[in-house]
This record gives sequence, structure tokens and C-alpha cells, in this order.
Amino acid sequence: MSGKSSTGRSATAPLDREVFVDAAFRLASRPHTLTLTYRDLGKEVGVDPTAIYRHFQSKESLMQELLDRLFKMAHDRRTVPTARWEDCLAEFAALTLDTFLEYPAIAVTA
Repeated sequence: MSGKSSTGRSATAPLDREVFVDAAFRLASRPHTLTLTYRDLGKEVGVDPTAIYRHFQSKESLMQELLDRLFKMAHDRRTVPTARWEDCLAEFAALTLDTFLEYPAIAVTA
């Protein structure tokens, strides 16, 4: 046995919030995936789904973390200078939509 799960994560590597967040983004970016379940997330990481509760109090807290990161991704993609707030807002709205379309299983929560 190689000591690695099907996701390539070492069986002895410690679990932390980032492991679950990364797995959630992988799942959310798959075509035709419109929901994230703890069962699917646990399967993706290679652990019992209840392990997620050691890092997130609830599914809502996990989804809030994922949404915060989606908004940050959209914000980091901005290219319009900040001189005109109207242009910045319009660009941010478009980038948010683009980011949501990349991760619809997270965006549907918003």
C-alpha cells in the first residue's frame, strides 16, 4: 500500500481547513456539480465526512469560507484603476459572475 489516498494526499498528512477548502473547490469546479455535500467532500479527501466538523462548525461556516474566497478571487482579478469607482464596481460585478460560473456549486449558495 502506498500510503496515499486517491486524491494524492498522504494518509498521514494532517487534515486542516485548507485540505477541505481545496477539495471543495475541486468538486465545485466539476461540470454539472451544483451542490457540495459533506459525503462527497469526505470522499474527495479520503476521510469520513464527520472529520469536516473538526475544522468547520457547520456546513454554513464552510460555505461562508468558500464564498469569501470566491469574492477574493474576483477582487484579485481586477484590472481597472481605482480612480473611477463606477468602473471598478462594474468590473468587480462581471468578475464575480465569471468566478461564480467557474464554481457553480459554491455560487448557488450566494
